[in-house]
Amino acid sequence: MKRICYLCVVLFALCILPGAVPGVDAGQGKLIAVAADGPAADAAVSLKAARCAYFLIFDSQGELIETLANPHRRTRGGAGPQVAELLAQKGAGTFIAGEFGARMSDALQRKGIAMRIATGSALEVVQQAH
Repeated sequence: MKRICYLCVVLFALCILPGAVPGVDAGQGKLIAVAADGPAADAAVSLKAARCAYFLIFDSQGELIETLANPHRRTRGGAGPQVAELLAQKGAGTFIAGEFGARMSDALQRKGIAMRIATGSALEVVQQAH
């Protein structure tokens, strides 16, 4: 019985109180995705969230870790929800773009991804987000 109680306390601490467990940060693992006009960190933030040319994925320290050509750029309809699904699968906690359409905004909210509107270079806006 004591073992079960101990296990419950440990699981509670790991799942509910991540800041209380050494080495576990509440925001750890959340990535920042940026809609960009080019594949490099210094590319301009795209005005088109769902139909941008590239997604730049930055870690929590502001380092570019992945560049993705947008597979939904030319999708006839429903690009917003498909992009939200892709970003959620990549582990994005925040998505930065020049503007967001209504369906894109709804899809991101359902996935728990925060939205930020910004202009400038991708790297600069990510650094400012810290």
